[in-house]
Amino acid sequence: MENIGLHNGCLLLKIPISISIYRTFDSPVYNGKQRWTSVTDVAELIPVVPGLVEQFKPRLKYLLIDENAYSDTELASLNNLVAAVFRFEQADSPATIESLISLLIDWLDDRPDLRRMFSCGYARH
Repeated sequence: MENIGLHNGCLLLKIPISISIYRTFDSPVYNGKQRWTSVTDVAELIPVVPGLVEQFKPRLKYLLIDENAYSDTELASLNNLVAAVFRFEQADSPATIESLISLLIDWLDDRPDLRRMFSCGYARH
């Protein structure tokens, strides 16, 4: 599975199904203070339709990524850039932010484009 970008605020993922076919799906990233309580399938928002028509009710499931459902320990063990962004957003002290910056400097040593993106993005906050 590899990240292919953002669309309407949702992380798009590409999952290989065969050599020449890929399936993509929306995966919203939620970072609200309260836990996510909404449905994750659009079909649950549509009332039950009697009879044969029910099987044609639209269904759209998505994989929710709830940032605050992960502890800092869990995120640190993932060792990837998405987890690092989540850790930045959950950071509770300047020391934590400094250690994350050091980690990113090491990870992005060979990626000046990403390094610039991170530095510009976090300089604004």
